Amino acid sequence: MLGRVRAAALPDIDRVLTPGFSSGLHQAGFHPASARDVERGYVATLALRSGFTSLPLRQLDTASPELIAQRCALTQFILDRARQLRL
Repeated sequence: MLGRVRAAALPDIDRVLTPGFSSGLHQAGFHPASARDVERGYVATLALRSGFTSLPLRQLDTASPELIAQRCALTQFILDRARQLRL
């Protein structure tokens, strides 16, 4: 198993995260943050938490080419999202 979600599915998931989280904040009665603030927080957390660990650097010589390709796609997605928000 390479992972739970293939990198190609990430854009579809990404599109619903900010609106879903914003809606949940509103429904829970929390002070509403702007969609931009929610998106920046999500992408910053994604970049900090996963951006540095998405490539299996310690396994590059033993990992399957498919795993490396998926992890490269994941890393590229994270970098592209951070770049879009100029983080």
